[in-house]
Amino acid sequence: IHFNGKESLKAGIERINKSVEDDFTHILPLYRESYPAAGNVARADMDNAVMKGSKTIQIHSITKKPKRQRLRTKAYQQFASKEEFNKWIDDCYLLMGQGFFYQHNFSAAAENFSLILRKFPDEKIRYDAMVWLIRSYNELDRFSEAMEIIQLLQSDKSFPRKLEKELAKVTADHYMKQKDYPESIKYLDICLKKSSDRKEKARIQYIVAQLYRETGNEEKARNAFLAVRKFNPPFKMAFNAWINAAGIFSGQGDPEKTKKELRKMLRDEKNVEFRDQIYFALANILYKEGDRKAAIENYRKSVSSSVDNTYQLALSSITLADIYFEEPDYREAQAYYDSAMIVIGEEYPDYDKLNERYKSLTRLVENLTTIEVQDSLQKLALMPEKEREAL
Repeated sequence: IHFNGKESLKAGIERINKSVEDDFTHILPLYRESYPAAGNVARADMDNAVMKGSKTIQIHSITKKPKRQRLRTKAYQQFASKEEFNKWIDDCYLLMGQGFFYQHNFSAAAENFSLILRKFPDEKIRYDAMVWLIRSYNELDRFSEAMEIIQLLQSDKSFPRKLEKELAKVTADHYMKQKDYPESIKYLDICLKKSSDRKEKARIQYIVAQLYRETGNEEKARNAFLAVRKFNPPFKMAFNAWINAAGIFSGQGDPEKTKKELRKMLRDEKNVEFRDQIYFALANILYKEGDRKAAIENYRKSVSSSVDNTYQLALSSITLADIYFEEPDYREAQAYYDSAMIVIGEEYPDYDKLNERYKSLTRLVENLTTIEVQDSLQKLALMPEKEREAL
């Protein structure tokens, strides 16, 4: 029963990895299953995993104490003090916790992992449960509780080496979620050294590059983006890594050569679906060079050439809207905020701030339009009849 549940869990994870698209316009989550959409993608598989774990516990749990022996050795006393005598039961609680976790029922997941720590405090599986409990607390924003466990495991000399990479990864996630990017990078570097999975390493390397860029270290960000390709990542990640490296104005490399390469990519028919990203990278370089007019033109082209990449459409629209807002050109700003608001949801970073600005600008533009129309009508009304007819 446990085997079948485990297979459902694997199938669900595979479904999430295939179905949930990465948003390369923002910092990638360390775990793909952290995306809000991931919770429903594999719900049926995870329901089955939870059900199998629960069924095993209900049918096969052994809690009856053994007959008392006259000669009670230390080994016997340790064995007899257990609450559970079926060695698969703790695995089933872990399976259920993982199933709940992938459904984004993080509270139920945390309850199952905590139960393992209470019922099986001397079993090795407690370390797996603690790592998963950190992940659950991170998702629930219970950061102080997560940190308590992290510190406990970091000081535990019995902590298994096979889980060191996972501990570093959940610790990096802990700091990322609190936007402590320098501290997160330290643990991501540990993950890179300890991981043997090239796909995982490519993702971590890409995130490291994004975090360097976020902290303003453009030279390290550029080098980190260029390093992504050595892990043979999927095409979209490789493309975005190169585009990001090209768009970073770090003082390294030849910007004229980079612009020439980007324009060459625009002429290539196979890059049609990526033109919005190429225009955006080109606009970033031009903007940082101080050519505001050419940058705006390329940002506009990025918006107009967006086919099905709503993430890039939103980013290009908001970038352009922000520029117009600063000028100020409130009509153009409102128009591009409007384009962005159509495709973003409440989970988008700074959504409330964007929405408030968009609503304010919409009211302003409506009033400006009313004033212009009324001014024109009143000017016409005050004209002599012959002049009005001539006009």
